[in-house]
Amino acid sequence: MYLGDREYFVKHVLNTIDAEVELVASDIPSYYHSFKIPKKGGLRDIRGIVPKSRLYYLQRALCANFLDKILLPVPAVGFVKGESYLSFLKPHVGKNFFLRLDIKNFFDTIDESMIREGLKEFFPEGDSENMRDLLRLCTYNGTLPQGAVTSPAISNAVFRRTDQRILKYCQSFDFIYRDGQRLPEDVRYTRYADDMLFSSQRLDFSKAPYFMGMVSKILKDAGFQLNRGKARYGQREISLSGFVVSDDIHLSRKKLYSINKLLHFFGKTEEYTGQKYRVKKQLFQSDDWLQQVNALGLPDGHGRQKWFEEAGDLLDYLCGWRSLLISLIQVNGAQAQSLEQLQAKVKKVELVIDQILTQQDMI
Repeated sequence: MYLGDREYFVKHVLNTIDAEVELVASDIPSYYHSFKIPKKGGLRDIRGIVPKSRLYYLQRALCANFLDKILLPVPAVGFVKGESYLSFLKPHVGKNFFLRLDIKNFFDTIDESMIREGLKEFFPEGDSENMRDLLRLCTYNGTLPQGAVTSPAISNAVFRRTDQRILKYCQSFDFIYRDGQRLPEDVRYTRYADDMLFSSQRLDFSKAPYFMGMVSKILKDAGFQLNRGKARYGQREISLSGFVVSDDIHLSRKKLYSINKLLHFFGKTEEYTGQKYRVKKQLFQSDDWLQQVNALGLPDGHGRQKWFEEAGDLLDYLCGWRSLLISLIQVNGAQAQSLEQLQAKVKKVELVIDQILTQQDMI
């Protein structure tokens, strides 16, 4: 795809007119709002785009008509249609050794020069107007704002060559020598934004510092920096963001704490008006049942209390958990040891959802 023709770029890629592009690009700061989100050891500053603003729709058009169509290397699964965090983890199931690495200040590191270099193949030599407007519409103070619609896709496009170099390095381990024997090897690599995960059957990353050193060099060559303080090793299993990768992918006890506590609150089988229910049906007859849920003090994953303003918020929360649990069942297949427990938990979540929907219909 070449974006040298001005009329095509504005009309068919941005879905707008030149005057609109100039109007929006001349006042980019007004389309963003700043906020902080918790992170380990402090807070992270996020600059988010104002939803349904003019810039928001232009960025969406850029993604749909250009950025999302760029072919990416196999390891890149973050922000890719049809992929998920489970896609990031699945290739490593059954491995013996693990290494998780983090790229320091990933989005903030990607500046205009890196974007130009990463996307230059799509813009004919000598043409600068379209590239100039892409940069104006997708950057803030010269770098990628983490909360922009286009930032994930642009970061993947810019990182393509780096992904390929790291993948090629991993593929160079087609065998490994141990005790005088030549053993077959397969080092796996996947990336989800700034998180990189490596796994191996025989290569103990903790005893092979040269591996991290080479990855660090490849990143440095591309203008990125490895956050060595966040490197994490694992043997037999590794836990990332509440997911545990071993012979399958399952959720840690900490990750399951909130949903288990919530399902326990809604209760086991009880009799109500002469019938048996697997959810506390009588609970929903109380006007303050949602306040009782909030009183549980469920953690939200960021060190704060989860708060449900209305029943719809709780429904969204439960539907999200149902989707996650079903995804785990699908990615693990029928061989997963926790299959029956997952299926039972899905059923219980569905029963609670059904009861909340019934209660809403009665209001």
